[in-house]
Amino acid sequence: MKPGHRLWTDDEVSRLIEMKRSGTDKRDIAAELGRTVESCANKLSSIVSLIKVPEPMEAAEPVVRHKSFTAFVMGDPLPGRSALDQRRAGGMTSTSDIGERAAS
Repeated sequence: MKPGHRLWTDDEVSRLIEMKRSGTDKRDIAAELGRTVESCANKLSSIVSLIKVPEPMEAAEPVVRHKSFTAFVMGDPLPGRSALDQRRAGGMTSTSDIGERAAS
């Protein structure tokens, strides 16, 4: 600690907080406590950093793992609706079947 500087007492800290909450001007707070404006501002800053409560976090959405980059960008089709699923189920054997089905 530098010569001429004094530690804050609990009473001074309580008065500083009360005066700040009541909207007292910073110069008036400093004069009342016998401190500089900078000293009061620094003390308030250190108090706020000690008691700052983190913002409540929103519930995180579940992480979805995609099979490929294309699935990530374009979206996965519903189960059973992809061309591969349809082909495996016997609903479509080749791309030429699409034209034949459309014609009929």
